[in-house]
Amino acid sequence: MASILKIPSETSKGVLVFTTVERDLVLRKNSAMLKRIERLKSKWVIVLHPNYFDHDFKLDPIFDVTFNCVDLLTSSTPFSQLSVQVHSFTPSFFKPSKQEKFWDILHVSRAQTSKNIPEFFEIIRKLYDQGKMYRVLLICTIPEKNWLRGDIVYNIRNYYNDLFTEPEKDLFTLLTTSYRQPYPFDTQTISHFYNSSKILLNSGGGERQGRINAYAWCTGMPLVSLNRMKDLIPHHLRKEPVFYPGRTYDDLPEQVIKAVDYCDTNHDLDDFKEMYRHCSETFNETTLKKELAEYYSTENAVADDSLFNVTNLDRRVARHCGVGDNITSVNVPLSEVVRFLENATNTELSALITNDDPETQLFESGFLKRGKNPEFTGIKYTVKSFVMSVAIKIYKKYIKRK
Repeated sequence: MASILKIPSETSKGVLVFTTVERDLVLRKNSAMLKRIERLKSKWVIVLHPNYFDHDFKLDPIFDVTFNCVDLLTSSTPFSQLSVQVHSFTPSFFKPSKQEKFWDILHVSRAQTSKNIPEFFEIIRKLYDQGKMYRVLLICTIPEKNWLRGDIVYNIRNYYNDLFTEPEKDLFTLLTTSYRQPYPFDTQTISHFYNSSKILLNSGGGERQGRINAYAWCTGMPLVSLNRMKDLIPHHLRKEPVFYPGRTYDDLPEQVIKAVDYCDTNHDLDDFKEMYRHCSETFNETTLKKELAEYYSTENAVADDSLFNVTNLDRRVARHCGVGDNITSVNVPLSEVVRFLENATNTELSALITNDDPETQLFESGFLKRGKNPEFTGIKYTVKSFVMSVAIKIYKKYIKRK
């Protein structure tokens, strides 16, 4: 959401991050906005944050460099990239722990079609049918009903009630929430669930990355998921006990059994030491500052820490501007943020960068007009959203379950 990681100084540029959602749905459709951002580049380095994988990636000229990690973005054409990405900044309280585990299996997700929660239920059902009576916790946020969204599975609890008996529900806790979408808990609270669980079973089908995976590895938990989740794992670590992949969902029950058995009989936190370093902000904040220096300093010198704010990057850099009405999007049009940066004084920027969350502080300051980007309003957008909603519902009902 135009996240501000560093402010300009007399000897170096500032660092500003836009997401791929902002790139695709706003910047690429607004030539006037691109020209304004181009003018900002005399004082700011413009960085792209990829919200999804792209294996035919091209870096738009407006961006100086992109976040990346391992195989999230790949291309036959070289492009300027950093070696870190949002999952590299897992908060420091996710760390290896020998705490006694209460749950065998954990999943933290949203009730979206792409998260494949019904498939998660089916995996647990198959395990219970084999006599593997694991203790399971699924934390799942359910958005308020919106007729423009066809990608929400609102009847999650119906699936759960149909598949599991009351005694089985004593073992399998479905914790659904409908507030502070999509993060009802702060990350420190969520870390307690991870530290109390043995493995993470991620049923997501459409994504290659995921902060929940990084949270698990930092706490010494094996990941069980489809093989496509491997993109953020260094090649030499794409193996047990870090990763228990399946080609299809039918493969995952057996992988869960193997991962839980490992935790019960042979678990060693040293097996996750490299992934901890790979994913934790404890090690990667310094890396980020050093790698960015190539772009913000003509002498490749790392700037003073007082010019930076790299706290809470696991949520800040992936957040959108003027896209939605939840805490993953700040309700300010991108044009307003650009206007502020065009006119902001050094004093204003210095005060802003000291806040725990500069973007939220800017939103709450009253300096900016609130609202969505024009691309997310009006009749054209409403009609397009409605058609997409109907298409997704048809896919879910008649195609996906076959």
